Amino acid sequence: MLDADLESDIILCMEGLVLSENRIFLLCDNLGDVPAGDTRGFGMYYLDTRFLSALQLEINGFRPELLTSSAEHNYLSNIQLTNPAFLLPDGKPVAPQTISIRRNRFIDGALEERIGLFNYNRFPIPIELTLIYSADFRDMFDVRGYYRAERGEVLDPTCDGQPFSPQSTSDIISLNYLGRDGVPRRTDLTFEQEVEEATAIIARARGLVQDQMALGYIAMPEGSRAPAPTRQAAKAAAKAAGDYAGELADKAVDKIGPAADKLAAATQAAIDKAAGAFRRATAGMKKDDGVEDAEVVSEEPPEWRPPAADPEPPAGAGSKDE
Repeated sequence: MLDADLESDIILCMEGLVLSENRIFLLCDNLGDVPAGDTRGFGMYYLDTRFLSALQLEINGFRPELLTSSAEHNYLSNIQLTNPAFLLPDGKPVAPQTISIRRNRFIDGALEERIGLFNYNRFPIPIELTLIYSADFRDMFDVRGYYRAERGEVLDPTCDGQPFSPQSTSDIISLNYLGRDGVPRRTDLTFEQEVEEATAIIARARGLVQDQMALGYIAMPEGSRAPAPTRQAAKAAAKAAGDYAGELADKAVDKIGPAADKLAAATQAAIDKAAGAFRRATAGMKKDDGVEDAEVVSEEPPEWRPPAADPEPPAGAGSKDE
């Protein structure tokens, strides 16, 4: 026959998930949550003190539903959740199990968790992700029912050492406690992106979905029109069109290149022939101080027309005075 305390411990473990590594262990429900106000002893413990008494995830105000969970190692777990049916603010229904909610977590000197969402609907869905945290810093015996007459003081949370406010944009939130022994303790909640960076990521994701719809890669519901592409996508399309036009021009030059070379060679030959005829025609012209050979003209005639035949030299050219 099982001892009552041992039996309750076994039932407790069957109802939840356990992660442990060195002196840290996490006991949570099947959704990966430590529900606020729960009396089953859920929480994250370090050195037998509960440093997290609430860790709860909500999507658009509802708790997700469990699909599968796995824990291949004591320190690692993967929890796959999904959405129940709900209505958007405009009254549009969202079918159940059309949003993937994934929680991957492990313990390595601290509890680390990555939350991933994927929308399988053919229309965008606004998502408000809410995380609820709390830390009471109660020791394990106190949690199990061995109540203490006096406890330490739970202090207000802070951000970077400053009082916390909803407008804070810091990526670190501290839950603070001052023990009866005078030792301060705290739980630091560190987020991967600050609010501004997360907002920028969401904006890029929305723009990507909009462009995919505009290009037809994401099918639109029957009777609805595809949105216009974003300004960034339009600029990219214009640049691609310009690059393509330049490529076509280069190909055209390559094709007419040999003909252009022949035309240039024929033109140069005609110019050379005309310059020779001009030199012959002006050789030996008379000047006031006698007969001398004319200077060779190096410049090309400004307006040259090909002669029908070589001109005859002028009268007296090449004759000698007697």
